[in-house]
Amino acid sequence: MDSDAIPPSSPPHASTAYVSNSPFFEPQESSFSPKSSSPPPLFSSDDSRESVDVTNYESPRIYKNKRKGAWWDTAESAHNTPEPKKTKISRNFDSGVYMLSDASDTSEDLLPQHKSPFPMELAREEPPQTSGAEAAFCSQLRTGLERNLEVYEWRDLDLEDSDIKQIGSLVSVIKNSPDPGSDLPAEGQYRSMVPELYVNLSQNNLCRLTPHLFDVHSLTTLILRNNDIEELPEQIGQLQNLKTLDVSLNKLKCLPFEILHLLQPYGSLQRLTTIGNPLLEPMPSARFTAGHARSEVPSLFYTDSFYPALDLEQYEASEQLPDLYGSLDSCSDPEQAVWRIRYFESWADSFGGEMRDEADVNLEDDGYYEHHPTLHLDDVRSVAPRYIARTLVSFFDQAGNTMKGSTKQPASDDAEYPVIIDTNRGTYGFPSSSLFSPPSTSRVASLITSSLHNVFKKRHRDHLTIEDLRNMLHDPIPHAANAIFTQALKNDIGGYGEFRKCHVCSKAYVVARAEWIEFWGAGYGIFHPLNVKVCSWGCVPEEMRRRPKNELAW
Repeated sequence: MDSDAIPPSSPPHASTAYVSNSPFFEPQESSFSPKSSSPPPLFSSDDSRESVDVTNYESPRIYKNKRKGAWWDTAESAHNTPEPKKTKISRNFDSGVYMLSDASDTSEDLLPQHKSPFPMELAREEPPQTSGAEAAFCSQLRTGLERNLEVYEWRDLDLEDSDIKQIGSLVSVIKNSPDPGSDLPAEGQYRSMVPELYVNLSQNNLCRLTPHLFDVHSLTTLILRNNDIEELPEQIGQLQNLKTLDVSLNKLKCLPFEILHLLQPYGSLQRLTTIGNPLLEPMPSARFTAGHARSEVPSLFYTDSFYPALDLEQYEASEQLPDLYGSLDSCSDPEQAVWRIRYFESWADSFGGEMRDEADVNLEDDGYYEHHPTLHLDDVRSVAPRYIARTLVSFFDQAGNTMKGSTKQPASDDAEYPVIIDTNRGTYGFPSSSLFSPPSTSRVASLITSSLHNVFKKRHRDHLTIEDLRNMLHDPIPHAANAIFTQALKNDIGGYGEFRKCHVCSKAYVVARAEWIEFWGAGYGIFHPLNVKVCSWGCVPEEMRRRPKNELAW
């Protein structure tokens, strides 16, 4: 029997794989077992099974024959069938890591250097080739940011506008933690993290400031004394938390109308100092108060609890207005009398007719001048700024030239210019000459103006400068278009952009179409000249475009 046994093949067939019976090992499945999760071994051969002659070796090698199974298995099996190709998985997004995989030796395709979006880190990066003044400014700025300081003294450093361009980094300052001994808030209370920043930039060479300064909304005190500032930007209206503004000893002729929205009760501004500027002052404080000693307020004006703000102006309005009107024709300084009349009337008007009745002020209820259309004086008290007087309106064409017959705005108090004052009984100060009337009151811009405005708005998308746009035009450039380009360049100096905002309709414009100056009272004998510019002739209030019905001459 043993001699008749068939000796096992060497190596054994895959179907006779041995399985261990040892209890210490789990049964291992064969590589050809249907239960195996591993792919079968793959081998290649030059023979194609169909042609095993010499032609197989003389033919070009396109691919090797591949089959599954062991090298000794010459029989056909189910494992010899081709395996379906696996789906290739590819990444459909960029990892953001540049590895120079193209083996390039040049740096032409290198990505630009990464810059942090955080302003604090921008301020800590030392700018290349900085001046001594800018280096000193940045050094103090970095120190303050690291310590979260709220007071910054940059006096007498010979700073120019370009040297303080990183001042916008102050937005990252937060209040320091309170003293755990006594300053911790009580349970259930929260501590404000908003700082109250104090910035002193006095005694420098600043002219236009930088737009980044007006991004620091937590600024409460701004000192700009003794600089070369000729005009405050309209962006100053963004500093709604500003409590103190000192612009003394500069070159200001007037203030932007946005200042009005900063003054209380519309904003937080409590102290505005303008001493030493060539401001337009048709009625200086000394002239306004000359010959009129302030009276003492009787106690009866403090007994009304519903109107706790009754003060000296109410008493003087009731006592002085009848005398001022009666002596207007015979007084030595009728202009002073009219300013005083308008001042007291504006005070009484700010409280409304009900207030005048409660205070028993002997004033007529009709004929009070309506305030500026962009500022609604509702529920205000005597501390609020009040409209007093204005200049005549100057009208411009689309190129910015003064229209023939229209007046020009005064350059200084040395020149004589009419001041229009509307009182309860009539209007004073209108010149005897005819009033200029604009050809149209439409607010629709011309074709040239609208086209250039659209181009200016889209130039940033194509990374073009104003000069690039101008060079695209063929010579000769129309005079109006050339003037608009010139004004756009002037507006954009320092990074402020080519557009300004109309003070009436809030539309963007490049060239103003009308301008005038208003004088607003902010205290007894204190009058601020505010510059008003609009984008169209139609934005000029109707009462300013026509002569008043009742004119009174002094």
